[in-house]
Amino acid sequence: MISHSRYYSSLPSCKTARETFMNYFVRGHNHKHIRSSPVVPFCDPTVPFVNAGMNQFKGIFLGQIAPPCLRAANSQKCIRVGGKHNDLHAVGADGHHHTFFEMLGNWSFGDYFKETACELAWKLLTGPYGISRDQLYVTYFGGSEELGLSADTETYEIWRKLGIPANRILPFGTTDNFWEMGSVGPCGPCTEIHIDHVNGRKDVQNRVNKGFSDVTELWNLVFIQYNSLKLRRVIRKAIHVGERYFHARKSLLSELSNYVAETLADAYPEIPSNLKQVQLIIGHEEQLLVDLENNAAVEWKKIVNAKPHLSSLDITEMPGLVLGYQELQTAAENLMKDLEGEAGIRKKPVLPGSVVFKLYDTYGLDEKHIRELADAEGISVDMKGFHVQLDNAKLRTKKGFTVATENELNYDTILQLRENGIYATEDQYKYMYSKENGVYMFPYLKCSVQAIVVDGKCVERTQPGIESKIILNKSNFYHEAGGQESDSGYMELQNGLKVAVNSVTNCQGYILHKIVMDTNSDMSVSVGDEITFCIDCDKRLANMRNHTATHLINAALRRILTVTCQNSSRVTSKDLFFDFSVYGEEFGTQQVKILEKALRELISSKLLVKRRSVSENELLMLGNVTCVPGEVYPEQGIYLIEVESEDGIVSREPCCGTHVLNTADLEAVSVVSLQSTGSGSRCLRAVTGPTALSVLENGLELEKEVSSLEGLSGESLSSSLQVIIHKLRNEANRCMPYTTHVKCSEILETLKTRMKQQSRQLLTEQMRTEMQDVLRKLNSSPGGTAVPFIVHFLQCSSFQEDIPLQKATKLCSSIPVLLLARSEGMIKARCCVPEGVASEKFNAQLWMQPVMATLKGQGFVPRGQNPSNVYNMKGKNIPLNKQDAAINIAMQVATEFAENALSSVSYRKRM
Repeated sequence: MISHSRYYSSLPSCKTARETFMNYFVRGHNHKHIRSSPVVPFCDPTVPFVNAGMNQFKGIFLGQIAPPCLRAANSQKCIRVGGKHNDLHAVGADGHHHTFFEMLGNWSFGDYFKETACELAWKLLTGPYGISRDQLYVTYFGGSEELGLSADTETYEIWRKLGIPANRILPFGTTDNFWEMGSVGPCGPCTEIHIDHVNGRKDVQNRVNKGFSDVTELWNLVFIQYNSLKLRRVIRKAIHVGERYFHARKSLLSELSNYVAETLADAYPEIPSNLKQVQLIIGHEEQLLVDLENNAAVEWKKIVNAKPHLSSLDITEMPGLVLGYQELQTAAENLMKDLEGEAGIRKKPVLPGSVVFKLYDTYGLDEKHIRELADAEGISVDMKGFHVQLDNAKLRTKKGFTVATENELNYDTILQLRENGIYATEDQYKYMYSKENGVYMFPYLKCSVQAIVVDGKCVERTQPGIESKIILNKSNFYHEAGGQESDSGYMELQNGLKVAVNSVTNCQGYILHKIVMDTNSDMSVSVGDEITFCIDCDKRLANMRNHTATHLINAALRRILTVTCQNSSRVTSKDLFFDFSVYGEEFGTQQVKILEKALRELISSKLLVKRRSVSENELLMLGNVTCVPGEVYPEQGIYLIEVESEDGIVSREPCCGTHVLNTADLEAVSVVSLQSTGSGSRCLRAVTGPTALSVLENGLELEKEVSSLEGLSGESLSSSLQVIIHKLRNEANRCMPYTTHVKCSEILETLKTRMKQQSRQLLTEQMRTEMQDVLRKLNSSPGGTAVPFIVHFLQCSSFQEDIPLQKATKLCSSIPVLLLARSEGMIKARCCVPEGVASEKFNAQLWMQPVMATLKGQGFVPRGQNPSNVYNMKGKNIPLNKQDAAINIAMQVATEFAENALSSVSYRKRM
């Protein structure tokens, strides 16, 4: 018997296994080595991560792009989490499930199919890899009634021809032998090769696909015939496994990344070169996890306290658990209501398959956890209905793939065009422009009408008032792609009539020019007509400026931030939007200033913006290339946009968009807004050219105006401040620099605070002067009651936004006082009666009653006060033209009440 350490040391390393695989297919069987794509496929929104080796070839299988070769072999970095291929729940539970791993694959694009694929796999395993045939079992697709698919008997016969015994060729259903990336996407039947890890055993067919760790899947051959759809969770799972099984601190994952980079450096050189960024992201995600545990755990703890048997579920491993459970609770309550009143029959509610599917698809809960949550609510689960929902999604997509539609051309129309000899539009003319004496020149283009499409069907001529799509033999119009909007312009007919071209789209290489003929004209366009096409030059140039600025922003951000990546971008003739990620770093006003400074330097440097065509091999050999992750580029004809300075490459991106010829042609770039679009995400909006120059000029003018306010005070500050604030708010529609907006807003807030302080001081002085005058007159007037009182409207309140009546009443705290004031456009009142004067017949609350009745106001007692001593009336909205009359009447009724209540005394004093 050998020790475990000796046994594992005798196994080939991953490097050896990978090299053997590549040599077998590339050198021995004429396959082309395709480099691994990144694990985050930004160009493919249907999957969160590359979960299989075929993802980077998806566009080929869907017929959207041409294959790079007939035979390919790759070693692809994969992450399995979410959707059908979700191994996250099994991580840490055994020794062979991993969410991140390499997948070795061989691919045929129209060359060989099932028979050769099976033969190549079998001979590699039993040959170079040296695995005994007696350890191997194969499976194949046994059919599906729900999907309307029969058993893959062809594959069964292929394995028999290769000499595999019938009892080792096993049929399975869609769960095991129908491969798909998710609920939708390329899919098809598959055949698998399984290995028995125990040497010398025979006939263990009953352990295949049963979840045993001693018999596992080794190879999966997918025959893609149909079209059938997360990383933070992976990191969190890894952290939890480290804590639970290794009792390790959270920095373990970052430490392990050093060894991963060292191990994979030969095959994936991009991993060690980006290790610093990787570790920053890990640290950022670890801190987010701490925050999540401190916050989300509170909500889950409340649920667990009510349902203790749910304590085994881990909220940190399932971010959607709380929301999913709340969704299930709502559904359970509705089910209970539906069963109420049914002749005393007590049934157990059943959670519909559609709800189960939502919990699975939307909240990321697996079947086991859904059952546990349902049990907690006393309901059962329709799992059969849930699986029907999954199968229906596959079936819908399968049908959708059979009758493929894209944009305005359906499958039959495309076939008709090709049968008529009409092929893809030559649109390289969109790049044929120049600059003469500082002016961009966009030549006209004479073309011929190849086809006219109305409502998806080919017609001979256009009709007035009906939108038509014109297909030409060639075009100089740019169709929407790469985030850049399409061109617009006009076409000139042979008789000189001009017809507006609103937009253009690309469908399977056919450029569709959208027009609507004038209803008041009898002119039409017919197939075969010769037409001159002219683009809107100003719009195109604006688009070019904004697209080049997008590349420069992307490049500058990569220098400012340790880790960032472009999430999306949108280029129009008016502005550009750039959505990007930020990990563990700040990106605010200071960073925008740094970004704009870098852009100004690039513009003033007058750097050439070059477009050139490169091959796939050339692209892979180049350094400093910012590619679209997950993209598969053709072997030839990749457009590369380069901006280079004396210090090296500034920006180098594959791009199909149109660009200016020199950075100086941007004239200026100004960031006009910055928004947070989620945790670690920002979206900035920027303008270029004359628009940016105008925006910058407006910003400078506004800064001067705001700065001039700093020397003002009092009434002049108040009036000027209101004007500038109003202007600043309106600038949002006119556009202004983001940094100017922030700077001016901060200055104005400071001035507003200073003005309020000055106003409060002025008000206090005015109020003290006014109340002292009232008291002086009260003391000098003849008395009418034994106790003097004051009923007064504060005149100074009419000139202030707010008036603190409690300060006014404190100035005459020894006598009863009722004050009215205008405050923020409303009338309010406060009444105070000293302790020695208040009685059952006369107190603050009673005194306020006639005033509130007159003004139809509502009263309240200030917190901690006795209503006999202090009582207030809330501000009451009264039309401005009726306020003076209402105040006079309120003062009159208040005076009369006090006189009557205090009439036992022969004199009175009031104001």
